[in-house]
Amino acid sequence: MGGVVANSIMTHVALNKLVTLPETLNFINDQGNAATVTIIDKTDDCFDAMSSMWQKGDFCDILTLADNQPTYCLCDIRIAVYYLYSLWVMQEDINTEYILSILVKLLCHRQQPWKVMLPSNKDGVVKILANGVSILLRKIVDHLLNPTCKKDASCEAPDQVLLTLVRLTKTLQQLSTDSKLHDSLITATDFYLKLSKEQRTASQNMAAEERAEQTDSSSPDGSTPGANLNITRGQLKPNLFKPSNALQNLFDHMQLLEQLLKKQQFLKAAVVLTDVQNELDNFKPLLYFPEYFSPFACVRAQSAAQLEPYLSLQDSFQWQALNECYKTDMQAFLQLSESSVHSSQSPNLAPNGAFERRDSNE
Repeated sequence: MGGVVANSIMTHVALNKLVTLPETLNFINDQGNAATVTIIDKTDDCFDAMSSMWQKGDFCDILTLADNQPTYCLCDIRIAVYYLYSLWVMQEDINTEYILSILVKLLCHRQQPWKVMLPSNKDGVVKILANGVSILLRKIVDHLLNPTCKKDASCEAPDQVLLTLVRLTKTLQQLSTDSKLHDSLITATDFYLKLSKEQRTASQNMAAEERAEQTDSSSPDGSTPGANLNITRGQLKPNLFKPSNALQNLFDHMQLLEQLLKKQQFLKAAVVLTDVQNELDNFKPLLYFPEYFSPFACVRAQSAAQLEPYLSLQDSFQWQALNECYKTDMQAFLQLSESSVHSSQSPNLAPNGAFERRDSNE
């Protein structure tokens, strides 16, 4: 789970209880019917109080109440939904992916604590589960679509949410076939797919604008006006770009994912999404954009033998000073004279390529 700072977990007692939910809960036996009358009454009282707060939109009061409840109350699916949404809407550093991950963890618990306090008949349990999850997903999407909401959709990580939605869908398919719940999952998935596309488009447009600004601010010889620079910002050339096989395959897989989601083939979609996410997590520019990186790869290969002996100097103060100069001012770094780089105490290369110490009397 991601998208939340450690400080949030420390300051929310209820959240910490859900995050650290043990594998074995002592208020449930293997038959899942160990809820005593006292536990049921306590949970119902908590739910009634939260329902009143929910109707009034008192989400902060819900968080305060939850922090004072025992674990079995927080595990009730009705209370969990109220609490998770309140936490999401009130806490800026907690995103959708995080609270959905907590929900998945609760639903996947082997003892199914989320339904211990619910009606004993299966239909009643399924209906409450479907209503609870549907409310949570619908409220999240409606809130993000509201221009006056506290949460900014641009701060969401849609690709991570989509991955968690796949896990949630697979979990719920084993528990409920409710059509209302199914529609809510589809609506949420479509929303985050659209958000993912919008973020990619915005990122591409921003990059294009930056390139245009750099081109406009450059003089005909490629240098920046008012400065005597020998290094100019490299420009990406659209006419140079041709999708590599690896990149084309990646886009084919992303299109396949969208088609599978539209067809509601969620298991297959989960397989494809996992593969695409792995590709993105291990993105290799040289593999996907060989036209842009082949000059660098060539220069690196041609100079590898000459540069290899110097790589052992990375722990030296001389290397650190040069690296800081390079990071802060490339132009100054370029113009450093060779004599200032090689001091009398700097290592010198012997004819066979090994290091030897320069004699201070030279």
